[in-house]
Amino acid sequence: MSIETDSYLLLVALVRNIIIHLNITVMAKEQNAVKNDKKKAEKTLKEKRAEKKTKKATKSKSE
Repeated sequence: MSIETDSYLLLVALVRNIIIHLNITVMAKEQNAVKNDKKKAEKTLKEKRAEKKTKKATKSKSE
């Protein structure tokens, strides 16, 4: 093979590896975003439960 062909193949391999790395990075960020969304949902659920308990306590005190 010529030097030009070798250089081209190296360049193609480099670009391919960069694309794979970028895809992995994007996937990791998406997974973290999903985890963060789940945590936010859990927090709101906890807040709702706390509000219900507060309402029940307020009702029982007023009766």
